Amino acid sequence: MKITAHFIPCEEGGYAAFAEEFPHTFAQGETLEEAREGLISAIIFTLESESLDYQENNPIEDSEIIETLEI
Repeated sequence: MKITAHFIPCEEGGYAAFAEEFPHTFAQGETLEEAREGLISAIIFTLESESLDYQENNPIEDSEIIETLEI
């Protein structure tokens, strides 16, 4: 999976980060690398949370085929 990340220098130091594909997911870090790692972690958390919400609200049908796809 490829995403477009934005890193914005903060006046007080460090960086704020967000990804175009995940508009409600943000991170920050003292360094660009910390902001990048934080954004990746936040995106993974968002994807896992959305998956759990879906599973809780959509019971699996007997005829469903379920696969894990690597993106």
